[in-house]
Amino acid sequence: FPVTIYHQLGEFRAGQKENFFRIALDINKLPSYSKEVIVSVIYHEMLHAQMEYLFHQKAMPDHERMASEYLFIAVNSMRNQFQGMDEFTAKSLIFAGLKNTLIYQTDSENMNKQVRENMYEIESNYKNRKNGTYCN
Repeated sequence: FPVTIYHQLGEFRAGQKENFFRIALDINKLPSYSKEVIVSVIYHEMLHAQMEYLFHQKAMPDHERMASEYLFIAVNSMRNQFQGMDEFTAKSLIFAGLKNTLIYQTDSENMNKQVRENMYEIESNYKNRKNGTYCN
């Protein structure tokens, strides 16, 4: 199925059968981005599936739960996949899909305007061929 939400690189949908999930990836945009961005999008959508399987309810919105409870797992997964990647770069790529969360939007010791700008620059560089590994 096609990605239906504008500006979204991936999309998760629960299937009609129990424990059957679908992940759609934007085949128009993703091929021009780095492998690192592609993998971060796949991890993001897989986390949606994992949370649907585990929690089945929306007591906490998925993105808030990802940012608060699953960020460490996603960052470490990125760093294991891309051996030379530092923690801040991995975090920047993961947060590319979590910008609507309170953790990202609220200023704190670890997240402020300068940090968000640095994260955005890293994300942009992995989308415009300044950093990362590309398929074509």
